[in-house]
Amino acid sequence: MWSVYLQDTWDITDTVNLTLGVRHDDYSDFGGATSPRSGLTWAFMKNASLKALYGEAFRAPSFLEMFTTNNPAFLGNDTLDPEKIRTYEVGLNYQFNKHVASSVNYFYNDIKDLIALRTLPSSPNTSQYGNFGNAHVQGIETETKVDITKGNYVFMNYTFQDPKDNHGNDLPFVTQQMGNFGVNVHYWKYLNTNISSF
Repeated sequence: MWSVYLQDTWDITDTVNLTLGVRHDDYSDFGGATSPRSGLTWAFMKNASLKALYGEAFRAPSFLEMFTTNNPAFLGNDTLDPEKIRTYEVGLNYQFNKHVASSVNYFYNDIKDLIALRTLPSSPNTSQYGNFGNAHVQGIETETKVDITKGNYVFMNYTFQDPKDNHGNDLPFVTQQMGNFGVNVHYWKYLNTNISSF
C-alpha cells in the first residue's frame, strides 16, 4: 500500500481559522480510497472556542476477512469493499483557569458497507464475510483535564452514544456508554508514569 496526504490551515481572522486536508490510500488487494477533512474554529471569547468538523475515513478489510479459505466455520471474501464513515462534529472548549480545561462535543457518524459475517444459505454451519448494510452513531462526549504542575495532570472523559443499524436496531458489540479516568505523573525528564481506568 501507499498513501499521500496534504493539510493546510488558514487564519481567516484573528479569531477564526480553517483547516482543510485530504489523504489518498491505495491498497493492492482492494483498491484506493480518498479521505477529505475540514475543521472550522472560532475563538469567540478569551477562554472559549467553538469548532465544527467534517471528515471521511475508511477501514480496510483485513487479510483474514478477505482470504480465509481453509476454515470450516467461516470464509473470506476477496470482493469486499472497505467500510466507509462520514463524521460530523460540533464542540465547545472552555479554559476555566490555567489549570482546568473542559470540552463538550456532539457527533454524528454515518457508516456505509459494514463488514460482517453472515451464514451461507447453502451451508448453515459456515459463514462468510461481506458488506452488509449501513449504520449511524450519534452521541455526546465530554472531557476535563486538570493540570497540577508541568507534566502532572488528571484527565477524565465520558461518552454517551446511540449506535443503530439502517433498520433502527442497536448495533451488536457497540457500547452506549464509555468513560475514562487517569493520572499522569512526570517525575523527571527520563521518567513518566501514567495510570488510567476505562
